[in-house]
Parts: sequence; C-alpha cells; structure tokens
Amino acid sequence: MLNHVHIPIPGPHHSVMLVLAGKDVDGHKAWYAIRHAEIRQWLTQVLGPPQISKKAKPVPIADFAGHKGIIVLDVAYIQHPGQANATGHIDLWDGSSFSESSERGKEQATFNAASRADLWIAPD
Repeated sequence: MLNHVHIPIPGPHHSVMLVLAGKDVDGHKAWYAIRHAEIRQWLTQVLGPPQISKKAKPVPIADFAGHKGIIVLDVAYIQHPGQANATGHIDLWDGSSFSESSERGKEQATFNAASRADLWIAPD
C-alpha cells in the first residue's frame, strides 16, 4: 500500500522492519513490511510524528473524519487456530473509509476494537 503512494518500503538491509519481497501492481519488485508496530516506528522516522494520535478504547472515529492519509491502528484481533496473531491494521484513510477493499465497511468495528490510532495526514 505504501509503495503505491510513493513511500517505498526499504529492503532488508536498509530497515529495522521485517520485510518480504513481492511485486507491485505493475509487476515490479517491491518490499512489503508486515508488522504494524515496526511500520509505525518507520513512518515516524520518515514522515515525523503523526498529526493525529489517539489512545482510547474505543478510538473515536469522529476524530479522524474528514482527514486523509496513512492510518495505523492497534487492534487486538481474535486469533484463530492456524492464523498469525495480527495486532494492528495499516491502511490509507480517505476521511471516512479504508482503501483496502477487504476492510471497507468495517471501519466503525475496527475503531471500536482499537486502543490506539495514528494518522499521518496527506498533503493536499
């Protein structure tokens, strides 16, 4: 997702993040980070601190309404047998919904389950 908005994820020798090799939508080699806490730390190093940061349970979605950018949420997902233990969600935020198609329509539930949300606001 970040690779598609001109914030390329660095390779394994240039990053503290665990990254995996893959291909972008154009078929070019790209790196993908998979741990949301590491991505949050890296985004802070690259972009500075988030412009909106809330720690609450639930996180109030209204505080993020109308703002576009990169959002990182701490979410305690229920772990199912055989699945990795996801602890957060990272997405592009358009002011009211996630860009990831599999997450659209789940915004309120995700914010309700979140204990922290950080938004790096996109420039106009």
